[in-house]
Amino acid sequence: VVKCTMRPSAVAGFLQWLERADVGCTVQAHAGNGIVFAALPKLPPLGASKWIIQQLRPALQAAGGNAIAWSTTEPDELTPHAAWGGATSATAVMQSVKRQFDPKNLLNRGRYFFA
Repeated sequence: VVKCTMRPSAVAGFLQWLERADVGCTVQAHAGNGIVFAALPKLPPLGASKWIIQQLRPALQAAGGNAIAWSTTEPDELTPHAAWGGATSATAVMQSVKRQFDPKNLLNRGRYFFA
């Protein structure tokens, strides 16, 4: 299951993109807040991480959005980049704050702040 966020005005177009992508998913969409959950019954041929990063996320970025993996039956298939979303300018700020307060990287090692 992937959670997709976008401008509310982009939901209908994104649902059409999902249909053309032919990944056989079921969706729960809320056009009022721009959140779409898509459940993929099987992994796309690229694999979940590559599909999210190479195809899904670029389609959403055009709609002012992003995607993260919400749940999976194949946790080893997901990279931190696919699970937590792409790096942004906010990610760099959060990483610098973490380095300041946890210089030895003892807390939550390998979680969220992928680098």
